[in-house]
This record gives sequence, C-alpha cells and structure tokens, in this order.
Amino acid sequence: MKEYPIIFKPAMIPKIIDKSKTQTRRIVKLKNPDGYETVTDDGIVLVPHTANTIERDIRCPYGKPGDLLYVKETHKLWFPINPDGSPVDGFWHVRYRVDGVERVTGCGWDEGPDYSDPVDCGLNKEPDKWRSPLFLPKWAARIWLENKGRKAVRLQDINEDEAKAEGASMAPWSIPYGAKSEGEQIYVDGREAMIETDHRPIYRNGFRTLWDKINGKRGHSWNHNDFVWAITFELKSVNGRPE
Repeated sequence: MKEYPIIFKPAMIPKIIDKSKTQTRRIVKLKNPDGYETVTDDGIVLVPHTANTIERDIRCPYGKPGDLLYVKETHKLWFPINPDGSPVDGFWHVRYRVDGVERVTGCGWDEGPDYSDPVDCGLNKEPDKWRSPLFLPKWAARIWLENKGRKAVRLQDINEDEAKAEGASMAPWSIPYGAKSEGEQIYVDGREAMIETDHRPIYRNGFRTLWDKINGKRGHSWNHNDFVWAITFELKSVNGRPE
C-alpha cells in the first residue's frame, strides 16, 4: 500500500467529510495529446508507435485501488508553549481553514519540521497567517481516503451518477467557460439542447459549470474533452492516518 497527496478546492472538503463526494477527475498530463489514442480500463494511457515515439504508459499519480490518499489543506501549524517555556501538551497543533477545526496531531516537536526552537521561529502560538496546502506535512493531514478505483476516460463520458458523486449540484443548464451573460447558458446533454422548454435539472450541467470554473482558464474546459483520471475513493478518517 502506498500513500499519495491530493488537493481539493475548499468547497469540496465538506462534501468529502459528509461523504457526498466520492469521486474526483484530474487531467491526464500528456506531452503529446495528439499521439494518444488508446486507454486501458486500469487507468493507463497507451502511446501508439509512430516515427518519433515508442509505446510507453503513463501511470495514475494517485495510485491504484487499495492505496491511500491524504488531503492537503490550507492550514496553520504551531507547537504551543507555556509562559515558563514548557510545552503545553508536547504535540504539534494544526487548524484547517475551511471549517476552522483545530486538531492535536500527536506528533512531537522532534518529529515535525526541522526547526531549532518553537519560540525562536515564532511557532509557540497559533500564527496569524494561513499556509498553502502545498506545505501541509503528511502527519498533519486529517482527511485520509482509500483509492477504490481509477480509470482514464474522456471528460465528457461522465454520467449522471458520476457527476453526483463528484459533489456537483443539479442545474437546469450550465454556464460554459467564457460566457458573458445568462443568455449564453447551454445544456450539456444534446437531447435537452434540442428541447428549449425542458429545464430539467441534471447533475452533469452542474458538473460542467463547476469544471469550467476550475479548469477553463487553464485551457482545459469541458469543450476540450481531455483525458482525465476518474478516481473513486472512500473516506477512511477525518482525524489523521487510519490504523
């Protein structure tokens, strides 16, 4: 079993905790997108033989079924010290920005970052500034997930059940990336696009709007229809690494 870090948008964290989000899609990083044609069920993108390349594969950066994922969040990290210089409880404390929860990590000073002294480095009390998720140590992560399945698929292959599992809300239409007004709203499903009076809310509309909001400006809008890693996960712990 291996362990991999993963970052989510803050709005997705509560959905993971309440188990309404059990899937995520991440863009497959291709060096030559036009050269990739075949995808296997176990999540490996195969590169066909051409004059300039040989067959190779790209492994999912979030592991395989059975592996663990730990969620990196915006946070504050400190080691509380009493006025007399003694540790309050001898453990690092962490606070998570998305919901303000404070957790005692169970990790002592020597197990944490390589700092000389909590007072000297200003970590003897809770800092004022938040730290990027990139800097959250593995031992300070509260949310741990188990990879239950992964596959490489085209983004637009997502179905209703999968869009719901992504944590998307139902919507009667989607707002595509770059839309300037509500008049540019569209339907994801072509069948609904043909019936202008049908405003039936579906999860795929909500997912497209959410996807474009996050990835559109990066050049990976819904219309681009990239290969993505579709990862199904199960919440294992919200209080540190599961035993």
